[in-house]
Amino acid sequence: MLYTNLEDNYDVTRLFHKNIVKTYKIDIELILNFYSSLNILFKYNDNIRLKIYFNYNNIDYIIYYRYIPYLNNYYVPYPPYSEEIINNYRHDIINPFYQIITKKKYFYSLFNMESKDIEKIEINNEIKNDLLKYFAMIKTPFNDYGILYNVPVKLLWLLVENNIDIDNFYKFYLKFQNMYINENFELNEHFIEMNKEDVNEFIISNRMKEIMEIKNKDMIK
Repeated sequence: MLYTNLEDNYDVTRLFHKNIVKTYKIDIELILNFYSSLNILFKYNDNIRLKIYFNYNNIDYIIYYRYIPYLNNYYVPYPPYSEEIINNYRHDIINPFYQIITKKKYFYSLFNMESKDIEKIEINNEIKNDLLKYFAMIKTPFNDYGILYNVPVKLLWLLVENNIDIDNFYKFYLKFQNMYINENFELNEHFIEMNKEDVNEFIISNRMKEIMEIKNKDMIK
């Protein structure tokens, strides 16, 4: 699915399969090819994205690939996950897209043990069990909600695509089942909390930022 802005979208399934076999990667050029094939005038906005459905180990997932004009070499392999990629992840042979200096980080432990299972999701303090399926798909096989590939999910996309009234929205809350031990050996809850002012930000917890050494929101572009 190609989104040319926040809401307008086109089914590009046929075009996707036709083009992807040439490079086996999802990149900016692929998005531009879709615009050309559909005879759509390209006009940049920060909500241009591909919503890509894929299956890994018989489980359905979604990733969002954004059009980022200043990152010409930014791409995601296709299929985005394979046994080799997952094995590298298990052995911590993977680094976030934003990290320039390669260093060993235990992301498998963080995401697979701390972010895998959700206890509850709330919108405006109301439990939304109908969002659990969507979140099970966008968490990806890494359980990272797209962060490691630099394909994070904007809160605004979540709201619009799940028919949540933006005008009356004021709070998003997601609580993970597992707790973690902080540097003071205290048990802490792991959660993501966002409000109306955060709708254009990406879904990420403070715990994820801490472990991934993300100092501010600008490090995920």
